[in-house]
Amino acid sequence: MREERVLAGLPEIGLEDILNRFVLIVGEVNRGKTTLTQGILRLYRQVRKDPVTVVDLAPSTVPKEKAGRGVGGKLLVSGSPGVRYFHGHIHAPRLQGRDEKEAFALAEENRRVMEFLFEKAFEGQVKALFVNDCSLYLHAGEAKKLLSWIRRAETAVVNGYYGESLGPGPITARERAGMEYLMEHCDKLIQI
Repeated sequence: MREERVLAGLPEIGLEDILNRFVLIVGEVNRGKTTLTQGILRLYRQVRKDPVTVVDLAPSTVPKEKAGRGVGGKLLVSGSPGVRYFHGHIHAPRLQGRDEKEAFALAEENRRVMEFLFEKAFEGQVKALFVNDCSLYLHAGEAKKLLSWIRRAETAVVNGYYGESLGPGPITARERAGMEYLMEHCDKLIQI
């Protein structure tokens, strides 16, 4: 089968670029991280027939007054044969918290939900792992723990926010440090 490149206007990615690697896609909000991940997932499913595990950490809802910021896109995989899809109710702490204390409480609630999702995902064999919006885990979770899950898969394609538009603060500082840790430990980094 002839391999197609992924998505016009975004970096050209072929299957040889992702197989047996940890690929990390980073960038500002609304730059196409989820779209590129979706395209790579589609390419992988066209060429490979082994099961795929998707852990979607994108926020479930974003307040209407802040929805124009382009955050919170989910991967579109429900009902796809051969795809194990894990998702839960995830908050957007910086956008939903009224103050820093509430934002941290939402981040901690997210961490518990996300760790449960990863535990469920790894109850079975995970050959190919796709993670959407991993940076939300880093608001309260540990980058080393996230990396240990990612490295359990032969192939991992992970995306996360790494930018300035969501503003400074303690959650942003934790997230940024965690993303930089992942950037140092990935096999292929795509910045968009």
